Amino acid sequence: MWLGLSATAYSQTVRLITIGPGEAFWSVYGHTALAIDNEVYAFGYFDFAEDNLFKAFLLNDMNYAMGISELSDELYWAEHSERQFTEQILDLSPAAVQQLQQQLERHYLPENRHYQYDYFVNNCATKVRDLINQATDGQLYQQAQAVSPYSYADLTLPAYHQSTMRFGLALGYGYRAYEKISYWQAMAFPKVIKQFLHDQMSNIVVNEAVIYQPPADSWQLLKDHAFYLILLTVLTLGWLLKPLRPYVVTTWFYVASLIGVVLALLWFVLPHPIADGNFNVLLANPLLFLAVVRKQSQIILWMLLIGQIVWLGFAWYWQAWYLLPLAMLNVLFLWTSRRQIISKFLKR
Repeated sequence: MWLGLSATAYSQTVRLITIGPGEAFWSVYGHTALAIDNEVYAFGYFDFAEDNLFKAFLLNDMNYAMGISELSDELYWAEHSERQFTEQILDLSPAAVQQLQQQLERHYLPENRHYQYDYFVNNCATKVRDLINQATDGQLYQQAQAVSPYSYADLTLPAYHQSTMRFGLALGYGYRAYEKISYWQAMAFPKVIKQFLHDQMSNIVVNEAVIYQPPADSWQLLKDHAFYLILLTVLTLGWLLKPLRPYVVTTWFYVASLIGVVLALLWFVLPHPIADGNFNVLLANPLLFLAVVRKQSQIILWMLLIGQIVWLGFAWYWQAWYLLPLAMLNVLFLWTSRRQIISKFLKR
């Protein structure tokens, strides 16, 4: 649905552009940019062809860049990819606009164009947030110090149409992801910047409008959770069908153990602070495979069961309930993983 620009472009018009989530995994939280007249300045460009991109991601050492485009082009691509496009025209003094434009042009110089990306601290949204803060003489920062109703988990677990990503984040997050954060921190997400300016700083917003609104997606809920729903369905049916039960339980416990090893690496080895203190190592315990080995120990079995129960305590404290069905299946599998069932399977 095309709604048209809400204001005719004129000299020194500053717009905060917010683009809604897209289908690609790097676009699930939307995008934000600043436009001065018809030029759009945005951070967050990267190249898939870059050498060692996967290694850089693992080591949290990715380089992103700033780019400049035309307003009409951004609008075209938002419509083409069916992503909501909104604008908020900002009321800034001519001096502030001039300074903002100089800063953006300085950022675009080849020697300044690239920056070390961080998903929560230094991304496309925080760059724009910082620039708006400077243009308002620190007013944005001062008003955004209150604790918000959000945690990083609240803002990221609804990963738009990325059910595998959502499941992975739910597993990979440590306790810090569930702590409430300030509005300033929450503005690492484009939708929070847009809403905060609307609610708390309407004095600098001259006008705001939805320029393009994509059609409603009737399958969004399913697309957001498809991987997890399929996994739970397979595990549940595998347990209900007794001939398949030992195969499903054994396979899942080995897979869960491998996931637990990855979680331990994220916590203790790789530089991803949001994964530190991850109580999900009790859920996807690296030792779960011991419940289905030939020399199964009842002591080990009970220790693994207790670990799942302790996980429930952490989940209750942090209100991290998304993985509860998986924990309940783990308890069920452990309880029914009698030595004779698994031994019968292993001797075949």
